[in-house]
Amino acid sequence: MSSNFTVQRICEHCKDIFDAKTTVTRFCSRLCNKRSYKLKERNVVMKNIDLKVKNILEKPMIDKMEYHFYLAKSQNATIDDAIAEIKRINL
Repeated sequence: MSSNFTVQRICEHCKDIFDAKTTVTRFCSRLCNKRSYKLKERNVVMKNIDLKVKNILEKPMIDKMEYHFYLAKSQNATIDDAIAEIKRINL
């Protein structure tokens, strides 16, 4: 069932005006369609990464201080000094 009419639309990706051959066409070209899809997928991935980073940053300070032992060794710190510092920070 073909038709001989065109409908003017605005591309959802590049915002250009184009003549659509069907009433459900959303993009002016295959390239805009692909770019819009890739942008959508990239945003989903970035949202997941942002949530992971947020969860890491919200961990209690004691979890972050676990690695302090390795950094403090170069300063001749003992385990007792590191434990005392962790207690001081958490007060």
